[in-house]
Amino acid sequence: MKQEVYDLIRQFKHYDAFWAVAENVEEDAECQRIFQLILGITDFVCELEGDLEQIKQQADQGNPYMAYAYARYMDIISPDSNSIDNAYDYYTRAQEGGVPDAYARLAAMFRDGDLGEVDLRKYEELLNEGIEHESSAAAYYMLLDMVYGNNNAIADPKRAYEMAENFTKTGDFHYGRFYIIMGKADEELGRYANASNNFELATQYGFAEGYYWQALSECMDPRTGEIVDEDRFGELTELGEENGSSSASIAYLLIVSEEEYQSFSQENQKQVHEAVEYVLNTAIEKGNGMAAYFLGLNYEGGYCGYEKDAAKAFSCYTKGAILHDNNASRAAARMILEDHTAPEEYSEDFGYELLYRALQLGNDCLRDVIAAYCSGHLTAHAAMIESTYLPMFHKLPKEDDNESYDDDDTYNDDHEYLYDGEQEVGEDDWSAPAKE
Repeated sequence: MKQEVYDLIRQFKHYDAFWAVAENVEEDAECQRIFQLILGITDFVCELEGDLEQIKQQADQGNPYMAYAYARYMDIISPDSNSIDNAYDYYTRAQEGGVPDAYARLAAMFRDGDLGEVDLRKYEELLNEGIEHESSAAAYYMLLDMVYGNNNAIADPKRAYEMAENFTKTGDFHYGRFYIIMGKADEELGRYANASNNFELATQYGFAEGYYWQALSECMDPRTGEIVDEDRFGELTELGEENGSSSASIAYLLIVSEEEYQSFSQENQKQVHEAVEYVLNTAIEKGNGMAAYFLGLNYEGGYCGYEKDAAKAFSCYTKGAILHDNNASRAAARMILEDHTAPEEYSEDFGYELLYRALQLGNDCLRDVIAAYCSGHLTAHAAMIESTYLPMFHKLPKEDDNESYDDDDTYNDDHEYLYDGEQEVGEDDWSAPAKE
């Protein structure tokens, strides 16, 4: 039976694989491992919507693995205003019931500030506990931090590669994200051909997201961020789209620039617009915050056949913020604080909270947050800003030789809020996937 489940995952039939192992997940250790692996494939989780009542019922009856599944849905899809609280509650039940990956998911909530302030001490503590319990997700987060030097980790992509490779040498079926780690480490080490091979290996273990990363690795100039082989890029992202990767679906659409769109016939424009509408909304349903961000850009700028609509743009950006997209949160803040195009019911205080949220999620807006704080805003976050963000700010280089920082400065009207194409791949940029 296990081989049949492995084959289902390789064929991207994650829903069938999920229910095949769910029957014995409380008793069988390999079913438990595969169950957690499947729930690590974020684009799949939305498929559980029709089964959510059944999953919750089993969770409430004491099945810790179903508690984990219910928490994953709440965490990734965020269907209502209580989603974060429910995710935390059911992750905690799963953790207490012995589900190793629950440690990692709780850790991520502290890392991302989902529960209030970012708490990297708690993040590290829970990750270490998860690793002690042999959580693949905890190992993935630890190695990702090691590749880039994030979250107090020392950057060491070579060691991260070696450790991830060791994980792929044990067991009959691997966690595909370890190949993603190896590919990202390869990129940091300049081994782009090897990176592409590793991203492709991830697809062989059910991670269609590997096609997305493979497309970027093979077809994007790492110095400029430009796509240099559109045919191959389209081929790989289409494969990702066919097998359920929302990030690949979005990337496939981005081949068409607004200038090219305007040169199309009316019929072709209509077809492209309908494709964009379908892909972005489907990706949002899968919990992809980047899709909400791009949909917001289309409404705000009137791109790709969309009528300009500031209210719809703002709604998309705030949805993206809920789905952990830092660019979306920052764009929503800009609409309130700088452009004054957000719906009138949203206050300046809400705008500053959105800006602060963007920083928590990794956006490069530290200067703006400090300027806001020094102007008397964000006082509810004073302790965190004083202890963590102000010291970080004082280590930043000045933006130009003549710049001086004044506590009376407010928003810099020249500061660019929208993505400028210069962030590091895998961090703040459009190539970052949905929450993992």
